[in-house]
Amino acid sequence: MVFDTSGQVRRENDSRVLTLAGIGIAEEASGTARALIEKRLGRSPLKWRDGGLEGFKNVADIIASQTLRVAVTHMTGISEGAWLSFWDEGQWKAVKLQQLTGESAHFAAGDSTSRLLLFASIFAQCAGHVLKQRGWKGPPPHGRRDGVEFSAKFDTDISNLEARAVLTETLKHWAESGHFGRFANLDMQISGCFRTEQEEPLILLADYVASAFHHVHRDAVISRPVAPLEQVRDAVTHFRDTLGSRLQELNQPFDEIHPLMGMWNDP
Repeated sequence: MVFDTSGQVRRENDSRVLTLAGIGIAEEASGTARALIEKRLGRSPLKWRDGGLEGFKNVADIIASQTLRVAVTHMTGISEGAWLSFWDEGQWKAVKLQQLTGESAHFAAGDSTSRLLLFASIFAQCAGHVLKQRGWKGPPPHGRRDGVEFSAKFDTDISNLEARAVLTETLKHWAESGHFGRFANLDMQISGCFRTEQEEPLILLADYVASAFHHVHRDAVISRPVAPLEQVRDAVTHFRDTLGSRLQELNQPFDEIHPLMGMWNDP
């Protein structure tokens, strides 16, 4: 699975929405998908901001032809109360940790922790969507367990190495000890890494999907459109119609609390 985001991840945003995309690609199909990206987008493929609508149409064709699974989450309520409280709590906790340990704790700050939660959220949605699309219907009979292996590749939006480690360890913990794994009677193995589009061209699929879907969301404020809104809306609508049930698109209000909330006395 490959993941990317679109929108401004900062305390105060012009848009009240961030868009996240995950693409599920079976391991045996990954080589073909990479070859198609090179064929359709070139050996040095451009991201959405440069490839624009034509690039999205090429990506949409690749996803449709390879019957890939797509998850899109629009995280709404950005720059509203819960988002601002989360961000400020992170900033304070990062300062407090540095005072206590003498070491930088940027991984706890709003910038890193918010990206971590965004990626964790789209991972969970995409993983569930892939399982359902691949035919998983529910827990197996008593005495038997199903197994699944996920390789998660994230864009390098999370630049802090400690925050990257926290995300990958969080996903492994979710797989080994989370409620879903126990309910599903499912043995999950999860590996995670962070790559640029040059290192892993498949991430371009998530980049184009997140960006195009973000472009047409009602809460998005696009200061520099890469293509006329109506044309992008038509292309996204065609993509939705083509994928049908292989696309899962959600609007999810941001209502998270900082994971370190409650530690030490709040100021």
